[in-house]
Amino acid sequence: MFVELRIHRPLEGHTEETRSVLHQQARRMKADQGLRQVSVLEEKDGELCLLAIWESRDTWTAARAPREDAEQQADTSAFEAAPPRVLLLEET
Repeated sequence: MFVELRIHRPLEGHTEETRSVLHQQARRMKADQGLRQVSVLEEKDGELCLLAIWESRDTWTAARAPREDAEQQADTSAFEAAPPRVLLLEET
């Protein structure tokens, strides 16, 4: 199992735009081979997270390259204070 967790911190007043972009990304990812689950989650302090659980790092890597172009088009930098924090986690 391999997990990608992207933590977004929207600027005040821009939570809905960020949430919308993350849901669009999640919908596109659902067609990716090797994806077990994808969810958009919200922390009570306002952070939004895109959680993707993959069969393995290899399946994540194979799906990553084609997705990078779509993610660049869905840029959230205009309504976030900083780039998202990205955690790439492997089962031990």
